[in-house]
Amino acid sequence: MVVANAGIEHWAPVQTVEPEVFRRAIETNVIGVFNRVRSALSSIAEQRGYVLVVASASSYTAVPGMAAYWASKAGVEQFANVLRIELGHHDVAVGSAHMPLVDTPMLRETQDSSEGFTMFLAGLPAPMRGTVTSDECALRLVEAIERRTRHLDVPKWVAFARWLKPVLSASLAERQGSQEMRQIEALGANSDGIVQ
Repeated sequence: MVVANAGIEHWAPVQTVEPEVFRRAIETNVIGVFNRVRSALSSIAEQRGYVLVVASASSYTAVPGMAAYWASKAGVEQFANVLRIELGHHDVAVGSAHMPLVDTPMLRETQDSSEGFTMFLAGLPAPMRGTVTSDECALRLVEAIERRTRHLDVPKWVAFARWLKPVLSASLAERQGSQEMRQIEALGANSDGIVQ
């Protein structure tokens, strides 16, 4: 089996994000996952193994200021979906894992370095702005590996976001995010740092 997990994040609106910062996030988060999976595929196929790609709950929603991270996690979710089709006739199972905010040094540093990110999180509904521990995620990842799970949502409420994805990208939800972004821009909250 192989677990492919790569992620860096950066909070900045598309209009102000440096192209190199955007590129680095995409390369790390998407190409990093590809490299991990690709290097193991021969033995995975031979042994009828399991591939678990760590995406994110962010692949179900859109959040202003996080275009590179959100796009990359949606990309690795689709990568897992394609891989599942390509490897199905080898009896290889492929899963994708989706977590919201995981309490890690990366998240804490993003919160500390980006007033805009912190402001946006404060406006999210309570379940979406809460964090899960890395220990909880690790236990659930082990369960997913043992069961060769297709979709892993941690905590379980994240599964509702997957099913509600069309609603979460509807104009009403987008309008709410746009209003919050207007307030963030009015306060001049921005960040130029990248967090790993």
